[in-house]
Amino acid sequence: MSERTTLILDGGGGGPRHKPGDYLYFSGSATRLNQGAWGLIRVLPGQSDSLQPLPDNSAPAGTWTPPSGTSPPPTTDPGNPCPAGAPTHSFAVSAVDVPDSKTTKVTAAYVRTADVASIQGGTKKVEPLVLHVAAGECVQVDFRNDRMANPLVPTSPKASFSVAKLDRNPESSGVNVGYTSEQNVAPGSHGVTSTSLIRRSWAAQQSPTSVLTRPRPACLVRSWSPRAGQPSATRRAA
Repeated sequence: MSERTTLILDGGGGGPRHKPGDYLYFSGSATRLNQGAWGLIRVLPGQSDSLQPLPDNSAPAGTWTPPSGTSPPPTTDPGNPCPAGAPTHSFAVSAVDVPDSKTTKVTAAYVRTADVASIQGGTKKVEPLVLHVAAGECVQVDFRNDRMANPLVPTSPKASFSVAKLDRNPESSGVNVGYTSEQNVAPGSHGVTSTSLIRRSWAAQQSPTSVLTRPRPACLVRSWSPRAGQPSATRRAA
């Protein structure tokens, strides 16, 4: 038994803004994802010796050389897909541990950073995080990892913040895949301020790729922190 999927790119490679980078595509089913139903589309910023231009497309200017090394470089700039003059809606979001009172298991949840102390102190219950934005707004998220660090591996568990169906640069994708810069955030520990990253996306008013133009204005937020079988564990895929 086999399945076939056709990818239709709004605006072509790199979206309407033709932004170079590595873009993840995958099956929405968690089972299919873990079975390997995912891949990436690499939009190059220049010509490559290993690729020939298509006859109906002009070759890009300049040349492109694959980055060397196995570790992702740090993200120093989240990029800015927002047009000039777009109003900015900012959020501070944290990943926290949520213990299960009936078992010894600990799960993770997204919460507002302002609620972290109350949730960790047990005075406030965790509720599904809903962030409301309007079409046309620039969405900026200051994401922190306030999970408890592993004493044996202080840089884990890592967490990421990825919003689907909003226009953003690969540097704000929240997905560690291909040659994208580091998208995971390590936890804070022993009272040290948690490390954080800025994520910036645009809730386009007219773009068909923006879920805010659809009848059900909601988009999924998820973490692509490293885990066996998920794309984020496949750094530097060629």
